[in-house]
Amino acid sequence: MSQVKKVETTSSLTAALRITRKFKHLLSQHIYSHNKVATYASMLSITPDHLNKCVKASTGKTAQELLGDMVVLEAKVLLRQTSLSINEIAFRFSETNSSDFSRFFKSRTGVTPKEYRQQTFLGQ
Repeated sequence: MSQVKKVETTSSLTAALRITRKFKHLLSQHIYSHNKVATYASMLSITPDHLNKCVKASTGKTAQELLGDMVVLEAKVLLRQTSLSINEIAFRFSETNSSDFSRFFKSRTGVTPKEYRQQTFLGQ
């Protein structure tokens, strides 16, 4: 690989890492109020496609997958550390239908939110 090509690749990866870092920061701030990649792209003043390319280049995952991972992680915390109902947790993630949230959670974890909560308490 030529020296110029290496510099271009390195600088584009660095830019992708910066954008990904900013995206993750926004996720941590707005995970309960925004659940669309396009919204985060807008906050970053870039297109959703560009956000996806940057996130994919630096993490190997799409922006939507990263968003989903964050929702699952936060939901697990709420299921473990609060007595909020599954409906209330779903609503916190802008999901008005708890069955949609339960399906999403199960597709990512292999268990329903209720099963996850029960496993967590049984494991203590």
